Amino acid sequence: MDADQLVQRAHDLMRQGDFARARDYLKRAVALAPLRSDIREMLVYALEQESAQADHKPKRERATPLSIAPARRARSSRLLASSAILVVALALIAGGVAASLAYLRGRPLSLPVLAPSEPKPTPAPTPDAESERLDRLIDEAESLAGQAKYEEAIRLMREALQSAPGDPAAIESRLVQMQIDLGKQHYEARRFDEALGALREAVATDPANPECHYWLGQSYYFKGLRESGKRRKEDLQAAERSLKEAGRLDPTMLKAHAALAETCIKLGNPIEGAAYYKRIIEIDPASPEADRARRQLQTMDAQ
Repeated sequence: MDADQLVQRAHDLMRQGDFARARDYLKRAVALAPLRSDIREMLVYALEQESAQADHKPKRERATPLSIAPARRARSSRLLASSAILVVALALIAGGVAASLAYLRGRPLSLPVLAPSEPKPTPAPTPDAESERLDRLIDEAESLAGQAKYEEAIRLMREALQSAPGDPAAIESRLVQMQIDLGKQHYEARRFDEALGALREAVATDPANPECHYWLGQSYYFKGLRESGKRRKEDLQAAERSLKEAGRLDPTMLKAHAALAETCIKLGNPIEGAAYYKRIIEIDPASPEADRARRQLQTMDAQ
């Protein structure tokens, strides 16, 4: 989706009161159109409303009561300690009496063995503690992503996704964006095998995201240009499949059509490539992509 589509989706979510998911869509829109002040203002509004919702959310009672006065807790501890001492003393007295009787009767004695106490089970974490842990995981992941440490951020977001209650769509959306960012990081460094690994994971997480398929197709394309023979053809065909899926999911994605045109030409299908250039001109005649498409068509006609 482009920035306007993301903004529209965020607007719909805010009307439904889902400011957390709206925030995620607006962050993606800001990343695509960083100079648009209207998107940044909407993001600030969504964050304010999300914070207001959190302030008015009723707190759940913890499973472990914390209202016991310190004096009562200390008194209970002393009573438990006294009871334990009394039990041990009685056991020793009973052992001494039994030993004396056994000595008088000339019989060996087996002293009683005190059974070890069973360990107390660890109490399960309270809902509030789980919520705080989830927030910490997400905040740390976002911080790492801001430092371009996407692999560590993705690991934390996966952990957050597994422990998220209810609808984890907002966390899943951020996870996918981090996977795409990691793939783009490898792509820009020309580490195409690593890029393909990250982007395949992004597609598996959100198969309906056209950006995942677009960057996967681009990674296959440039990897194929490095190859020769059968391997080159296989990579270019994989690029064609991914780019077609991106165009199917978002028919207005001009960059997907442009990449498809180049891929088809490399595969020896110039007629199909020209058709994609013409589609770009039909979708948005005034766009820079349409200008490039016209120049490419002129070059192809001259050959």
